Amino acid sequence: MPYRTIRPLLAAALLLAGLLLPQAARAQTMGSDAWAKARLVITFSRFVQWPAHAFAHEDSPLHVCVVQDSPVLAEAFRRQLATPPAGRPLQLVWWPAPGSQAAAGASCHLLYIDDSAPRRLAELLPPPDAPVLTMAQQDGFASRGGMVELVVVNDALRFDVNLSALHRAELGVRAGALKLAREVLREDPRR
Repeated sequence: MPYRTIRPLLAAALLLAGLLLPQAARAQTMGSDAWAKARLVITFSRFVQWPAHAFAHEDSPLHVCVVQDSPVLAEAFRRQLATPPAGRPLQLVWWPAPGSQAAAGASCHLLYIDDSAPRRLAELLPPPDAPVLTMAQQDGFASRGGMVELVVVNDALRFDVNLSALHRAELGVRAGALKLAREVLREDPRR
């Protein structure tokens, strides 16, 4: 093949590669972000103590409800739960379930609201005294009465904890998890 024919093809291939590589890197980053969120939510649940009355039976599963609109995040949660954890079994619940009219948190032990979810869903949180661990990646979630807010600091996923909200719901968190928090709010910020 003459050089004049190869040169335009090579230029087109390089241009295409230049356009696709940033998208592939961005997709990998989004996948990594989703994996980090799912892992943090599931791992944090292992450091929380729920009151006995939160479960129907001693061996009842912990219902992890996820409010999101991201296929990548959904897959990350599915993969996190593919390996059975030690202790209480976990059951993933997508909220809202198709055709469901139930309020968010109605059958949840842990309710995670992702930043991909429609904003109106944040208004459907369970009552503050319900034994439901609420987690979200939404700015100001912990300061508005949520329990755990996921935050990105220097490209790392961290979390803030609202200890007053946890105590109001009769939930306990092991001290080791609190030491890893970026910030622990000890006073009710809504007062």
